[in-house]
Amino acid sequence: MNYDLPVVLLVSHSLNRISLFERSLKETYYLLECENPALAEDLLKNTSIDFIVLDEKALEDSLIPFCHRIRKLANYEHIPILLITNNLKKTFTSKAQQAGVTHFLNEPLEEEDILKEIAAAKKAEDVSEKMAKMAFRIGAPLSAKEKEILHHRFLLSDQAIKTIAKAQTSAFPLSLLLFAVDSYDEIIKARGKEAGDKLPIFLTPLLKKHLRQFDSLFSQGMGRFLILLPKTSASAARTIAETIREETNKAAFVLNKKALSLTVSIGLVIYKEPPSSSESEYQHLDLLLSKVDQALIEAKKKGNEIVLKYGDPK
Repeated sequence: MNYDLPVVLLVSHSLNRISLFERSLKETYYLLECENPALAEDLLKNTSIDFIVLDEKALEDSLIPFCHRIRKLANYEHIPILLITNNLKKTFTSKAQQAGVTHFLNEPLEEEDILKEIAAAKKAEDVSEKMAKMAFRIGAPLSAKEKEILHHRFLLSDQAIKTIAKAQTSAFPLSLLLFAVDSYDEIIKARGKEAGDKLPIFLTPLLKKHLRQFDSLFSQGMGRFLILLPKTSASAARTIAETIREETNKAAFVLNKKALSLTVSIGLVIYKEPPSSSESEYQHLDLLLSKVDQALIEAKKKGNEIVLKYGDPK
């Protein structure tokens, strides 16, 4: 094996499909192929794999369970999983994404499409890893359930990237809010793991109440949420953030018949990039995530319970 090249694992029993991938990847990637999930799992456990490509026709009913098993394997929580399929029904694609599929290769396949999707998967993986680092930066390590939330709801390979692309051609800016419950560690220590499980359930409807139909809310685990606000100026985003902060402070989080008052800090960043920019949407998103993360960190340094815009005086 050429260890200098990224390794792609293709699960398919179609000789034509395997041959197509061999021609497409050539000297850019090292291709491993197998024909069933059992052999694939053995390779995953004993070989370092960078990308997984699944042929729906080879897996059929075992596709969804197999994806779930992949995500439970050590070091494969965030690996790009590309699915070859001609089934574009929303119910199917949604179920596949919930199981762990990150990208779709629609039939009929072309060599150029294969390389393009793998390259896109790599960029999305970089963003996903950045989100994971953001989640670990403040607070205790994520639980298995929180990691699952982070992966399934925070890959950002589709919805957020599309939002960035639209913002590039819009006359209005895109605002990002990074919301975090203050003293999250202390809450978990005092109230136990159950508090960590029920906090997102309590906070999600409270946050959604203040969002418009085209806004996006992503749970990040550990009492944190990312909110994308298209067509929203800095002043409007700050107003939304302050409203959310005030209402969260007033709301009583009840656990086992005991009420707990919550305070939150919110980082804010504004995006308005000219369409002529040579950087990709992934690069723009990566920079925005860094900025909004820094804004939240500075808000917490100031003593919590505030909204801080990136670039404001520290």
